[in-house]
Amino acid sequence: MRASFPEYVVALATIVGSVLFTEATELGKKARELKKAAEALHQEERSGSKGRKWRKNVKAVEKELLLLEDDVKALEEMYPQGEQAEVTWAFMVLGYIGKLIFGLVG
Repeated sequence: MRASFPEYVVALATIVGSVLFTEATELGKKARELKKAAEALHQEERSGSKGRKWRKNVKAVEKELLLLEDDVKALEEMYPQGEQAEVTWAFMVLGYIGKLIFGLVG
């Protein structure tokens, strides 16, 4: 059974939309957890208990925040939003193809 082109595009858009929603939901959960951890560390800071364990936890939260920012950037790159999302995505794909070709040649 062959699907017509419009059916294929609708199916592909539905799949991409569900993947985007799932990834965004997971990132939202991570962000909420990080916010709670940061608020708890802020409360500890206010109470004056800033020992070695507190500094270690602050560094861990900072590291997780950087990882979350990287994940958000990757999600925005793979699933661009806005008025020219298709153009942005097409240029991103062409850029990766160009890197592949120049990597094989050079």
